[in-house]
Amino acid sequence: MSEITLTVRKAGNGLPSSVPRKYSLSRQQPLYLQADKDTVFQLADENGRLPEDVLFSREGEDLLIHPAGQDKASAVIKDYYAYHPSPPQALYLPQESLPAADYSQPVETSSFTPAADAKTADAVFLSMPAKGGAALFAGLSAAALGAAVRKGDRGTPENEQPAATSRPSEKPVEQPKPAEQPKPVEQPKPVEQPKPVEQPKPVEQPKPVEQPKPVEQPKPVEQPKPVEQPKPVEQPKPAEQPKPVEQPKPVEQPKPVEQSKPVEQPKPVEQPKPVEQPKPVEPPKPDVKPDTPATAEGGYSLHDHPVYGKYIDASEFGTDPTGKTDSLHAIQEALRAAEKESLALKAANPDAKGVFVHLKGTLYVSDQIVIDKKVGHIGGLFGDGMVGRSQNGQGTEIRFDKVQEGMFNSNTNEMDIRRDAGVLVDGVDGVTIANLSVKYAANDFYREGYSYFGKVNGIMVNDADHTTIRSVEVSGANRAGVFFSSTKTLEKDPYSATGRTFKGRRILGEVDEDYEHLPYGEHNRLEDSYLHHNRVAGAMFGYQKDFTADNNVLERNGHEADGGTGYGIASMAGSYNHGITFTNNKTDHNYRKGLDIHDGNHITIANNQSNGDRLYGIGVYNRQFVMDDVRIKGNTIVQDADFRLEKDDGNRDNFPYEVIYHGYSAIQLMTNTQFRDFKSDVPGKFTVSGNTIKGLDVYKDNMQTFGIEFRNHESKTNYRVDIVDNTLEGKSTKSLIAVINNTKNRVTGELGEGIGTVNISGNKAHIDEISAGRSAIVVAEDKETHVNSLRGSVTIKDNEIEVGKENYGETEAIHVRGNAEHYDISGNELTSNGEAHHAFIVINNDTTHKATAEINGNHLHSTTWDSHTGGLWPRWLSKTGGEVDLQSANGNTHNGAKAPLLPDYQVEVDSHKAMLTSVLEKHEVHEAGLFDSGSKLSLSDLLSPDGFSSGSTLSDFNGSQGALSYTSDAALSNQVLPSMEGLQIL
Repeated sequence: MSEITLTVRKAGNGLPSSVPRKYSLSRQQPLYLQADKDTVFQLADENGRLPEDVLFSREGEDLLIHPAGQDKASAVIKDYYAYHPSPPQALYLPQESLPAADYSQPVETSSFTPAADAKTADAVFLSMPAKGGAALFAGLSAAALGAAVRKGDRGTPENEQPAATSRPSEKPVEQPKPAEQPKPVEQPKPVEQPKPVEQPKPVEQPKPVEQPKPVEQPKPVEQPKPVEQPKPVEQPKPAEQPKPVEQPKPVEQPKPVEQSKPVEQPKPVEQPKPVEQPKPVEPPKPDVKPDTPATAEGGYSLHDHPVYGKYIDASEFGTDPTGKTDSLHAIQEALRAAEKESLALKAANPDAKGVFVHLKGTLYVSDQIVIDKKVGHIGGLFGDGMVGRSQNGQGTEIRFDKVQEGMFNSNTNEMDIRRDAGVLVDGVDGVTIANLSVKYAANDFYREGYSYFGKVNGIMVNDADHTTIRSVEVSGANRAGVFFSSTKTLEKDPYSATGRTFKGRRILGEVDEDYEHLPYGEHNRLEDSYLHHNRVAGAMFGYQKDFTADNNVLERNGHEADGGTGYGIASMAGSYNHGITFTNNKTDHNYRKGLDIHDGNHITIANNQSNGDRLYGIGVYNRQFVMDDVRIKGNTIVQDADFRLEKDDGNRDNFPYEVIYHGYSAIQLMTNTQFRDFKSDVPGKFTVSGNTIKGLDVYKDNMQTFGIEFRNHESKTNYRVDIVDNTLEGKSTKSLIAVINNTKNRVTGELGEGIGTVNISGNKAHIDEISAGRSAIVVAEDKETHVNSLRGSVTIKDNEIEVGKENYGETEAIHVRGNAEHYDISGNELTSNGEAHHAFIVINNDTTHKATAEINGNHLHSTTWDSHTGGLWPRWLSKTGGEVDLQSANGNTHNGAKAPLLPDYQVEVDSHKAMLTSVLEKHEVHEAGLFDSGSKLSLSDLLSPDGFSSGSTLSDFNGSQGALSYTSDAALSNQVLPSMEGLQIL
């Protein structure tokens, strides 16, 4: 590729008014330039001709220049299209339009270092105003333009000398400071000259080496000797004698050479800047000098914060901390300045953090604050604290009242509502918003009968990664306080052969959740925030990957008259989400749910508190996308029996049906709530463990009242649910724990596979009353919804369930119904302190196939039994429906005495015991030790259905690794039986 250079000049009144500056595009790192209305750019090859192998692209308002064969841009002209709306050809100015002198010599193309460029870049536009685009460009040039190269060399003198000497007369004009420089005598200033700082004044003389200005005078350039003569440096007075500058010969004498430097050096121009910047002298900041020339030129200071690092104070741009006048423009200017400073810092150090903008007081903004690609390198915004969480009402508050147009379409949830947010982070990564409040002040919070009309979010984060919203208060939004989303997902996927959108392809299963082009907001976080009195939710999100909400307070979101919405935190229905974590949050009296998932997968909800959320403490389900991995653990949920909705505002006289919100579930977990045909073959894994539930109470005898409720609607996909080690208590409920299946495929009409693997173990519950209609523990699926075959198992073990007063349920404790292959109900403490009217345990096989059951070691307690005191009615255990082979029923008691079985049940148990004993004797396994306490051996573990056929196994349930497979009697002689000690025949 030919050598290409980019020439930059400042032009005025149609004529050049500044010396052109040339930059090579043959560099490994991109060059960043700032456009304004008077800056002219020209490209040329090594012959001064128009290059043909250059490509252009546009990113926002920026112009990117790509030499052919390079994927990465070699130069970026910021805001080019803001000042030059014409196409990129505008860069190609006719050769005759610029002075011939500028191009009479070959174009210099050396690389620049931060140090070299810093000395010359200011000189490019010395005639520009002190403020505005040109001045800001000058600031950028010092660090961003030169430093972007990040090479080790200092640049060639030829490259810098013309800029320094072509307008010597202008230097003194702009340098009142050098004139004021008696300071050099006192010079701590030399310390401010980056290099000399480390070297006391004598060492200051390596600078002459770096002072390429004399380079313009070829001879002096070749005389590095003066550099070795530090004495002249200590004579600042000669520096005030410009005349020696005119004597070239004395230039060879170290002293004159030195005296010419101050005149030519842009450094002196920069040294006075700190004088112009009292702000950096801020109390906590010992280093008060500006970090980049842009700071001095812009008339603002760059401060240091112990948490956020470099920041600009928006008050220096004219914000009104009383909130009486509009602060939007001042905040926008501060953001632009922060972007320039960020670019300068990152050019010198790519790992440098972006510069923040500090906001203070009550700030009214007439329109939204936008952080997009135009200011995409800043760190973010921070204030002085959340007003609503401070002791004295102090802090930073952003108020906005822009009125939305139209209504939100909640049927699709696919509207682009970016323009309605108070603060918008759009398409940029790594932004933090912290320590401030945002309040929507327009009178448009509630419309009767419309739960989802609102479009206004306090803060919206769109198509952005690694965003942190921390210690932020948001209230009054008619949608969500904070909303994370993606509008890119609604665009057409360029890799789709049918032109479908990303979301459309995901819904149809053309791509999965790991599709590399799928738009996500990744690694976004909501922390330590206070989100309250927002119409739909405190926080809401969609299209997120690895999203975390931690240690937030979310209260009173929704409206008291509406049961249709009002969430602490919720994922948006119809959005795909991969990896969701809610931890340590507190939800308080939200008008629908505390913590909610409408769609998502790989979900963890742990160690949160839900206090008085009206309809659900925690609700998790999926609508349009597969959900197969959920963990809900260690949460505390408290129901408020007095926080109710008698009548929903949607029940108007002309409404076709009545909407009732009288139910309650502390924890609800439901798969495939819309009965879609996901065609997923990944087994589901769901865990509800270690949660504490208090205050349960039925309202208006509503059947949908549960402590823990799990519902499965997946037709084919198998699953395992573990509901373990939870504690429940309250006044009344329909069910403490319920697993309810309905697996019929409503798309195809096919019957489903039925129950999966259900484990309900180690739970403790005390409830005053089980209301009529269900049981304390329920596992059920109607036979009309599943095929006539067996699948899965139900284990209900080691639970402590106590009904303190009356039990009006279908059973005294446990009711299981469905197509499970095996039931193990063992080791439970079941207490019914009222009069017992029903069986304690009921098993209903809904198929024509034989299921098996083990009922062992359950301890039943009741004060009376059907008006009879004392003994237990033998029907404490009941089998109904299809055949259930009772393999064992050992060690069950009632009020301390052995619990009797119905005669035919006892015959079943005795028959299995005899069969097992016979098999063991046949294979010379002695009875001794078989009845010791310990693990159990059921006959089904030893025999196949016909009693003795091949394929049966004998397993040691005490932990031995041995196992015996029966093929024939002869084969037994070659096998070693596992240890039988501790096994129990049941």
